Amino acid sequence: MDKHVSHRKIRGKLFLAITAMVILAVAVFVMDRCGVFLPGWIVWEERTVEAGDGITIALQNREVRIYKENGLIHRISGEVKTQDLVVTDLDRDGDPELVLLCWKRGKYGSAQPFWVKDNPQDWSQHIFIYDLNADGSVTNKWFSSDNGVDFVRFKSMEKNPQILLMEDTEGRCTLWQWQSWGLKNMDNEVRFIAFGDNLIHDSIYEYAEREQGGSYEFLYKEVLEEVKNADLAALQLESILVDDPSLVSSYPYFGTPVAVGEAICNAGFDIVSCAGNHAADKGITGINTTASFFDKRNVTVLGIQSGDDTEYVPCRYISRNGIRFALFDYTYGTSVNLYDKYPYAVHYLDPDQIRKDFYVCEADFKVVFVHWGTEYTDGPDEQQREYAELFTELGADVVIGTHPHVIQPMVQNADSNGHSTLVAYSLGNFRAAQPFDERTKRGGELVFTVEHCWGGVRIKDWELKEFDIPFYR
Repeated sequence: MDKHVSHRKIRGKLFLAITAMVILAVAVFVMDRCGVFLPGWIVWEERTVEAGDGITIALQNREVRIYKENGLIHRISGEVKTQDLVVTDLDRDGDPELVLLCWKRGKYGSAQPFWVKDNPQDWSQHIFIYDLNADGSVTNKWFSSDNGVDFVRFKSMEKNPQILLMEDTEGRCTLWQWQSWGLKNMDNEVRFIAFGDNLIHDSIYEYAEREQGGSYEFLYKEVLEEVKNADLAALQLESILVDDPSLVSSYPYFGTPVAVGEAICNAGFDIVSCAGNHAADKGITGINTTASFFDKRNVTVLGIQSGDDTEYVPCRYISRNGIRFALFDYTYGTSVNLYDKYPYAVHYLDPDQIRKDFYVCEADFKVVFVHWGTEYTDGPDEQQREYAELFTELGADVVIGTHPHVIQPMVQNADSNGHSTLVAYSLGNFRAAQPFDERTKRGGELVFTVEHCWGGVRIKDWELKEFDIPFYR
């Protein structure tokens, strides 16, 4: 073969190879610039949002276009690939902001820290915030560095649109709120703890007078740290408060000095459930004293109402970390009947009334405190199971039982729609002096965490912690 022909063939093949490599490099470069090599899990949303003042914002093909009365005013595209957007008054100044969940090259902008090594060619996810002006133009407000965690989706919360909820690739949700310098991660969980019967017997009164100078702070010393670390802490106030020393008494008709109430408040409890068989032991006087005492100290009182109340209050509300709780409280009965004269004084277990209560109370999370069951039995009776099913049917999230004075099992019930209700049939005693049965010397602390999730709120985790009840002689 001619040597020159052979060289021409080699050069031709080499040219074709180089050309192919150039074409491939250009194709890869173009595809990369278009975001083809971004993570495959990304869902690129497409939506149109009416932002008021004749402004329409359209997200399509990973770019944002802003129109004012059908004319294109501004577009965000090119190096920024937008995954999703939200329009909301994030900083509460009365004007909307445009918030983008987007991708760009490099983890930082022009102000990259000198001590950080960053590959400017790598794609990373960011939050970009713009002030949306009345003419449809935008002003740069705040651009984040790399989010650090990849978010699958985000939205402004329906009940509080100034807060952003973001869900990451692991299904975890976090809350973000604007502060003067930018977005700050909020606590999106509520730690709720509950204790059983707070039943003050003679031996406790005697110990307080003899050893503590009439103070009852000693009763809750052992749980101070636990209460402090909780967002919400509750106990069942089995014995009603009295401010008249002549009304202080123990079994069978209880009247507990307000000094016990002071100790409860000083320990940091947020909630006292008062519907119980001893709630009316001191007539309407004890109920009025108890309700007034805790109301003045901003402790939420459940299950009883002052004799002056002219209408029934089906539940009480309390909010923590953006979660609104509805709190219900019922008892199977009372040792003294006040119903004829004061029909709202104590909340009783009645299926029809309970259905009405749940119908009118709206909240993110519903907790029921209930005084029920058979004393000193290790498991629920038929009435407890029937009411537990009713509460589950009505959408209760947690049911906290007391009265048996011993710990009973915890179960998770589910309704026909798959909604789950955590039922603690009995937490046993919290503070009491019943030496005749060893089981009454053990108490249960229910601890559960409620968290924000994409569909609302849910129980993240729960446990029942048992403890020995101090015995004072």
